[in-house]
Amino acid sequence: MTLSTTSNKVSFSGNGNTTVFAYNFKILASSDLKVYIRSATGTETLKTITTHYNVSGVGSASGGNVTFTGGNTPANGETVIIQRVVPLTQTHDYVENDPFPAESHEEGLDRLTMHVQQLQEEVDRSIKASVTNTISSTEFTNDATDRANKLFAFDSSGDISIATSIGTNRGNWASGTDYNERDLVKDTSTNNVFQVNSTHTSSGSQPLTTNPNASKYTLLVDSESASASATASQNSAVASQNSATASQNSATASATSEANALTHSNTASNHVATALSHSNTAGTHATNSSNSATASSNSATASALNLTNFEKQYLGSKSSPPTTDNDGNNLDATYEGTLYFNSSNDELYVWSGSAWGQASFSAGGFLSANNNLSDVANAGTSRTNLGLGTASTLNVGTSANNIPQLDGNAKLPAVDGSNLTGLSSGTDAINMVVASGSDAISVGNVVTRESNGETAKVKKTTTTQNLALGQATVNTAMPSGSYDWSGSSSYYAQYPGHADAIANDSGKYIIVYRAGTHTRIQIFNYDSASSTWSTHTGQNRSLSTPDSTYTSGPAFQGAGGNFNGEASLHYLRWQKNMNASAGGTYLIIWHYNHSAGNMNRYVTPMTIDANDHVTLYNRMAIIQGPSGMPNATSSAYFTTDTSVISMTTDKATLVTAGQHYVYWTHPYASYFVMATNEITWTGSAYQQNYTSRQYFTSINGNSSQNTSTPRPVRVMYDYTTGRLGTFWLDNNRRNRFTVWENTGTSSSPTWTPQYTEQLTTDNNNGTFDNNAQWYSQFQKADGKGRVLFSYRHTYYSPSTSYGAKWLAISMGASSLTIQTVINHNSTNSSHHSAPVQSFHYDYLNDRYIIPSSHNLHQVGQGQHMRIYIPDGTGITQDSAVSGGGNSNAYQWGRALAIVDTMSISSITSANAGKWLQINDTDTSTYSSLSANGQNSFYSAGNIPHTLTTNSTNKALAFGFAQKGGSAGSTISVLPFDSESIEQNQSSLTHGTKYYVSSTGALSTATTPDASIYNDPDNPFVGEAIHTTNLRLPSKEVSGGGGSSDARIFCGSYDFRVDGSSTAQNVLISLPSDYTASNVRSYEIHYHGIGFASDGNFLCMLPYNGSSSVYNISYNTFVKIQTNSGNPSNNSKTQSTAFIINWNSTTYDLYSANTPNQEKQTYDNNSGHGGQLTGDGVYTNSLKNGSFHNVSSWRYGSGNNHHAKGIYTHSASSTNSTTNYADGFYFYVGNDSQAVQSVAITEGVISVYAIIG
Repeated sequence: MTLSTTSNKVSFSGNGNTTVFAYNFKILASSDLKVYIRSATGTETLKTITTHYNVSGVGSASGGNVTFTGGNTPANGETVIIQRVVPLTQTHDYVENDPFPAESHEEGLDRLTMHVQQLQEEVDRSIKASVTNTISSTEFTNDATDRANKLFAFDSSGDISIATSIGTNRGNWASGTDYNERDLVKDTSTNNVFQVNSTHTSSGSQPLTTNPNASKYTLLVDSESASASATASQNSAVASQNSATASQNSATASATSEANALTHSNTASNHVATALSHSNTAGTHATNSSNSATASSNSATASALNLTNFEKQYLGSKSSPPTTDNDGNNLDATYEGTLYFNSSNDELYVWSGSAWGQASFSAGGFLSANNNLSDVANAGTSRTNLGLGTASTLNVGTSANNIPQLDGNAKLPAVDGSNLTGLSSGTDAINMVVASGSDAISVGNVVTRESNGETAKVKKTTTTQNLALGQATVNTAMPSGSYDWSGSSSYYAQYPGHADAIANDSGKYIIVYRAGTHTRIQIFNYDSASSTWSTHTGQNRSLSTPDSTYTSGPAFQGAGGNFNGEASLHYLRWQKNMNASAGGTYLIIWHYNHSAGNMNRYVTPMTIDANDHVTLYNRMAIIQGPSGMPNATSSAYFTTDTSVISMTTDKATLVTAGQHYVYWTHPYASYFVMATNEITWTGSAYQQNYTSRQYFTSINGNSSQNTSTPRPVRVMYDYTTGRLGTFWLDNNRRNRFTVWENTGTSSSPTWTPQYTEQLTTDNNNGTFDNNAQWYSQFQKADGKGRVLFSYRHTYYSPSTSYGAKWLAISMGASSLTIQTVINHNSTNSSHHSAPVQSFHYDYLNDRYIIPSSHNLHQVGQGQHMRIYIPDGTGITQDSAVSGGGNSNAYQWGRALAIVDTMSISSITSANAGKWLQINDTDTSTYSSLSANGQNSFYSAGNIPHTLTTNSTNKALAFGFAQKGGSAGSTISVLPFDSESIEQNQSSLTHGTKYYVSSTGALSTATTPDASIYNDPDNPFVGEAIHTTNLRLPSKEVSGGGGSSDARIFCGSYDFRVDGSSTAQNVLISLPSDYTASNVRSYEIHYHGIGFASDGNFLCMLPYNGSSSVYNISYNTFVKIQTNSGNPSNNSKTQSTAFIINWNSTTYDLYSANTPNQEKQTYDNNSGHGGQLTGDGVYTNSLKNGSFHNVSSWRYGSGNNHHAKGIYTHSASSTNSTTNYADGFYFYVGNDSQAVQSVAITEGVISVYAIIG
């Protein structure tokens, strides 16, 4: 298929009603679509598949639809953006000489084309230069701090740069205010305006020119100087005006004198000549006065001009170089020679026409030829004259060609240690080469020691693999011991149609099956590291008769023939997020069929621990009619079926439908019953609660069955539409398919039938004749947008036929859309009892994994496996494999174990990516109701999945880098066992122990990384001294000690400090640089151990890696001494683990103090704490193993309730362990060593290895 469109994104406008939006381009998986909602305000939100929407049309060239779920309809004003985002990975792996699959190759080309279209769409949205433009560099090196509050711009070359900071007008200056670079402030004491040139918090007072932070302000507007100049000019003008007025007054006085002289002339004639002479003189004076007034006026004008010229030549005192004169005019070449006095350094400066230069110097403030600087133009000559070396011209700093300067504490400034050369590494550090593939190493990083002696940075690595469906790679006979699947007639597997299987996400695959009068369980474990499968043999793993060794809890009530719904199926499911601390919950959903007529449907929860110990819980009924249903009874459900419609944290929601019929009393009562249940884990128990119970005497006019003969009912759920489908037979045995919708609420559902149709009208209008194997001849699977259903249609009139069909059914609002995937008609009587095609639905990836050879009666023949994916309202085959095992083997009922993906978001363990099938070479497997499994094998291969795995090299952690470097570099490393001080850390807490985490970062927790499969505890690296130093582990503590020290410290665990109030176990292991086979024995020390509740014992298992090596029963001899009686001798066979404080009486460990109390207060409001204390020695042998220990503990609150035991545990000459021990697993167990869900609330356990 070619890609017919270049588009990979579409958008739509929401209207509050439309829920379905089409996309017109091909996708390879539903996860390839990203759906965004953009609000009217521009906020973009990425939506989550299945939570907010579902996808159809995967693989279709024309695209498909995105359908929003209830409550998530895009509102009016919102925009829906649908974008294809394909992971940038290559998913195909071609094997040399294998067929060259055109379809797979074409898909790979499609994926590459999608990558190109994806990148093109991003480029189209980016800012870019035109084809004729060039930008020499589009990179910048400024970090986030340097870029903060600055402009993104282009520099003088047109390249991208980080421009000047953005300033703000902050108004009047105030003390105690945070100012940023380029802020503007006003000095209210002078009205001057300043620009902040350095970010700081203000202090002191105004004026700013004398403020302690004066250097952090640049004067922009000198209002003070301008005001002073204006006042001076005004005073000069007033003085000139006063001079002119005085001259004028003088002239007036002269005129008055003339008038008086004339008067005298008239009265003193004899003085005429004298008066005339005086008159002439006065006239002269008047002229002189007038001239004086003019001169004074001219003098005032000249004075004003001279002041202006002077102010242009001398600008006065300034704190920093001015750029304008006092009138605000810019300084230019016409101001050459202008002066100003710098009040900051008390120096006079002159304007050169373009810049300021110093114009005056103090006598001792400069050098001259006379004081030994004869040639200032030549630096070498000047240095020689002054007697200086070449360093005199270098700057102080830590960059290239700088001179380092000691700080105020007489210490060197902070520099990268890798820049210091020629220094000895010291006797504690060693030189190591950085390995190829290592990340760059910085000083202070935790580094490893690789097998070749090189080093690498400790880090966490994430790997993503896209794995395809794979054929069987294993074909192994099922165990045939006395209690095994293929063993004796009392225990071998029977009745294939009653078996079911499931797997968890860590590699545990289980099958529950009927074996004679028992119901049993087979557990498989897959180890991807060694590519090996393992399963138990010779172990009595009966669910119906728990033995406390392998199974514990109440007996499974569906024993043998009771585990037999004549027309009903059993299902096995796994929910990770229900009782997650126990590894999740397995739900056995089954039909109880008692010979006395007691028939009902139940769910039985169980958990399986890491050692495959099964803990069962009480069964809970999941179908019951409502109160008021006439003649109702809880034991008359002749046929039932269930679908799990949701899994949330600690809760599963189930819908069950069944045919209820009471025929032993009148009037007969026949009802079709629907019940919705919630199964919850409360933290200590499983509970069942009905949220809905309904009954019907007819459905859409079709009468319920009025018979005691079980007839099939099947329930199918569409997770996309929320519709429920039920297949059933009416009173005339005609087939009916009813579609239901919940017209109530999710917490109180009401299932309302919408319509009923027939799937077939063959043979007398779709009549089904009775068949003893109906339970296996009607198979179903839930889905998203469609469900699958298969059936065998046996009828004898008008002619005998054993037809079978496999259908994909889409439940529309008013009608069904049916796709016939396979139609198989046969008159072969061997098909009469044959099962029909079964299915496994992969909820996470919305696909079906189907063991189909396309012969509907020979399910999984020859290990045929097919993947079917959604195609419109139907399905289409995506891939298929076969072979790898026995070609004539057939799947044993529904014994196909695949991980249940309903409660997980991804597969993170390579152990979980498999299918495991039980198959049998005997044709009776599909032709006989009670066929046995004595010719059975198990086969396994890959399921298609995207595997995301995380790994870390922290187990190889060796020391701290003292010098940085990259691959190929030689760096200095300080080993952990150097008994030295690591000095390159920061933000440590004094006195705290530190460990290296999976990422290489230091942590105060030992807790493994939950995202890494089988991640060990974080290695201890040292104890903090102050905030920057770590005291590395001493050899005495860590077990180094040299050749004369045989005692190696493996680890110590304090349940108060290292654990939590819910910790139930701990694994303490040998350091990774020691070999388990070299350890002769182990010392075990335990101090002050206390449990959260009474009645339990401390148990211990030797481990190698992550698995127990305990292989055979040990005989335990103990001498018990209490202070309330005489010593007693006891013995016990311990077949599962060592009990450290076992005894044959009631001297179990008393509970500890409550977790919220301080350590060692033993205030639990009911007595003293447990205080189990002691030590022991485990001999690390493969044969004749032994463990010797002495324990003392408190078993009650009285002052004489104390016991002491001396123990010897020994094994026979056969293999006592499967391998040498390199660790010990401690847990809380009962008298049978079975794991108990009880916390170890306090105490310390330490382990030492003894090496010769």
